[in-house]
Amino acid sequence: MSLRIGNDGRARIAYSLDSAIGIATFTGSGFSTIKVPGSVGIDPVLVLDGRDRLYVVWTRLDSHIVGGFACGGPDDRPTQVGMYYATNATGVWRTQHVTRKIGDASLQLDEITGEPYLLLAFASSLTYYATTADGAWHHETLLSKTAAMSAVIRRNPATGRLLVVYLRTSGDESEQGIYALSKP
Repeated sequence: MSLRIGNDGRARIAYSLDSAIGIATFTGSGFSTIKVPGSVGIDPVLVLDGRDRLYVVWTRLDSHIVGGFACGGPDDRPTQVGMYYATNATGVWRTQHVTRKIGDASLQLDEITGEPYLLLAFASSLTYYATTADGAWHHETLLSKTAAMSAVIRRNPATGRLLVVYLRTSGDESEQGIYALSKP
């Protein structure tokens, strides 16, 4: 589950359902809910932009098999396991498959450009994902052969630099601790 408070003062919660990722918005006396189209998965991470538009990343772990094809969702369209991203920034939901790898996600949004920055911590690497001008995702491995846990990415609004902080708990005891990386 992921919680954010919008500029309008209302809480938004992203959560996992059996059939989709749900988004609940507090109305003042209860919650209004929607399902993110094309979403089935767990561990959603939610961010909001300056106009309270939604950006969400989630993990799709498993799918059922029908006739030799991996299927998911109510219409049984083929799907792929991995990390997914969706936004309603244009007024219509747009969903993308980012990678087949599965990792712990942290999501940050550039408030000026609307560009999403995604950080995925895998068992033995830390990878940064961003979109190109055409909307496709590209990635850069920040660390390899290193277990990074509880990784978080944030953008410094004063400098525009991205800051990555992560925890290393395995390996030589002298290398354990909290580490930080920055990206211009």
